[in-house]
Amino acid sequence: DVVTLIEHSPYCFGKILDFLRVKHLNSLGLCGEPSRPSVCEHKRDMFETVVRYYFPGESSTLFMGIENMLVANVLMNEARKNSVYDATLVTIRNLGSHTETHINTIVADLVSQGYAEVEVRNAVSYLANEGHIYSTIDE
Repeated sequence: DVVTLIEHSPYCFGKILDFLRVKHLNSLGLCGEPSRPSVCEHKRDMFETVVRYYFPGESSTLFMGIENMLVANVLMNEARKNSVYDATLVTIRNLGSHTETHINTIVADLVSQGYAEVEVRNAVSYLANEGHIYSTIDE
């Protein structure tokens, strides 16, 4: 026998299973259409994380509704932006904060970590505009 450990909140996973059970009963004509899972406020972020993990993309709307999915996507995009800004600053500091570092070196380092080149270039531009870093022009 193979046992698979699920390392997610039993509360959240239980809500998902209960909903799917009732959804199946509904498909057999044994009960009415189930409402979306009701999740306590302090577990909502965790629930949305678990749902997005097991039901990526639009399939998560089954559990969260389109409105919640759109909000979750906006929050994920903001977190991704902050992540690339932070990663860019760390890379610049690691490459030498008091020395010149060519942008291509920064881009190459972060692309190897999974960031898109356009994200990195936008992050460098944003950080320069905000005064976190400064740039010089090669002549």
